[in-house]
Amino acid sequence: MNVQITDSISSGDHLPRGVGSENASRRSGSDARKQFRRLMATLYPNGMKDKRLLDCGCGAGGYCFWAGELKAELAYGFDVREHWIKQARFLRYNRKISNIGINKRLKFNTLNLYDLPTENNFPFDIVLFKNLFFHLEDPVGGLRIAADLSRDVLVFSSAVIWGQPDGSLRMAKCDEPKLHGGVSNLNWYPTGPGVCAEIIRNLGFEELVLTKCRQVAARPDYGRIEIIASRRKNRLGNLRGEIL
Repeated sequence: MNVQITDSISSGDHLPRGVGSENASRRSGSDARKQFRRLMATLYPNGMKDKRLLDCGCGAGGYCFWAGELKAELAYGFDVREHWIKQARFLRYNRKISNIGINKRLKFNTLNLYDLPTENNFPFDIVLFKNLFFHLEDPVGGLRIAADLSRDVLVFSSAVIWGQPDGSLRMAKCDEPKLHGGVSNLNWYPTGPGVCAEIIRNLGFEELVLTKCRQVAARPDYGRIEIIASRRKNRLGNLRGEIL
């Protein structure tokens, strides 16, 4: 993600300038902050001052930093690889944006999702579970652990198998786990948003909105989906998307 470090330096500065490829745009994350702030403004029009955010598989912590900018009470990010948490802590230490004093409200930890219950965390208002589901050997159990900590909203995104009947999980094996992937060689890909919606609804969420569902141009057998879920009905009426 492209995280601003000082008023004149960002983590995206190493990317080639003027490159118009889809991959370069995706890597830079230039729109991710705007999209996140827009979503938070929709969900919490009175601000995030008393809200708590949990980011599962946070990487270098971009969403936590942006939640901190919005004055969230706490933004907690964890990732299974210390590589990413070192980056997040480096950014936290070196980030010197004008009028931003958020370090005390940010927490980063190297942690396996399945060990999250040992943390004894307070419930969070919003839980981000983005691009993690399909990396897990027990994705439903893993999602339940995270979802149980949300007292309001779950933001779920995942890669899906494209072009197959929706309603199942398809096994995939990864013999050599990569830095950007999971740590298990057994993965499960949903075949569409429908099966994800049923899993999320079974975890106690009353209202679900599909905000993204698109095929990946570079890998046409795969797609990307995003579902916003709420614990109560009539909570997500201002979101653009398809009600599930």
